[in-house]
Amino acid sequence: MVLKEKLKEASTEDKLKAVDKELAALFKRCSKKDRFACVAPVLNLTGSLWWKKHSKHLIWPPIFVALIAAYVAYEPDYFMARVLMKKSMLMAFPNFDYESYYAGECLINNPYIINEDPRLPPEECKLCGHSKVDVMTNVDRKQFANELLDGRATIITDAIDRWEAGQDVDDFKFNEFVKLHLTLPEFKKSASFCTPTIRTPATKAVSTIPGVFKYILQNWKNSTLHFSASWTNCDKTGYNVIRNYYDKAYFLPEMTEVSRYQNYVLMSSRIIKKDEESVWAKLEVSDRDEGMWIGQIYRNMQIRLVPKVECSEICKPIKISLKKGEVLNLVNRFYSVYFRAEHHQSVALGVGYQFN
Repeated sequence: MVLKEKLKEASTEDKLKAVDKELAALFKRCSKKDRFACVAPVLNLTGSLWWKKHSKHLIWPPIFVALIAAYVAYEPDYFMARVLMKKSMLMAFPNFDYESYYAGECLINNPYIINEDPRLPPEECKLCGHSKVDVMTNVDRKQFANELLDGRATIITDAIDRWEAGQDVDDFKFNEFVKLHLTLPEFKKSASFCTPTIRTPATKAVSTIPGVFKYILQNWKNSTLHFSASWTNCDKTGYNVIRNYYDKAYFLPEMTEVSRYQNYVLMSSRIIKKDEESVWAKLEVSDRDEGMWIGQIYRNMQIRLVPKVECSEICKPIKISLKKGEVLNLVNRFYSVYFRAEHHQSVALGVGYQFN
């Protein structure tokens, strides 16, 4: 299209208006059938210019998605990013109450919902009115869901036999387990052990889990080991070491989800005599875990399931002798777990889970 002579010296805006006017006139002169063919060169040129202008921006969305995927999938980077974010937020707002938001179920609480009492109502306590522990083998996962809903404590006799763990339970040696905790760097730090519970004779008080293993080493030869201890492995490296000793529980139904990167250890040694000091210890369970299983991997353990205070009038204490190779499954809202070795040393491992 040739511009008129008088527009050669005009501004760009005037030239564009003139071109637009000429295109409109050309469009009207074309028949309806031929209009698209008339303007096709202009449309092609316009589309090409638009693509050149905007195509460079289209590469950013896939790059952004790829970075997010890598950030979530690669655990060390994901963890460090969370740590840096948390530290920066604490530096920027040091007096802000982050804990309540972290522990809360909702970011914004509904003011019309009344917070429930954490204690169990009396009608729920009736579910644990039974004092019998069911013993099961070859468990059907769907049927086992009913055991969980009823709140029954259950012993599964074939769960450990089905394990395909890195460490065979039949080859478990107590001294090697102790040596493991004395030599690996991650087990030398008290911070690696969460919610510890320790019971030792009054004359040999121990306050940390690394101290427990030193106590074992000092009293091993003279056969005076008399203690109970439990803890949660909350360090990921320590968790992986203990994870090598067990496998997933085949009996848990799909309605459950196992707690990530946490497992429990119950360890005890007992000298039976008339005036022996009590070494019954309470297993401290995470508030997130609605249920748990305890697998006996070395000798036998005595376990007492003590009803929570609000259910003490309805529910009855349950005494269990958990033998090597057996797994005890229970719902945490009814009972607290106390334990001690039946005789000599005893070791059990536990895993918590939530209901979906």
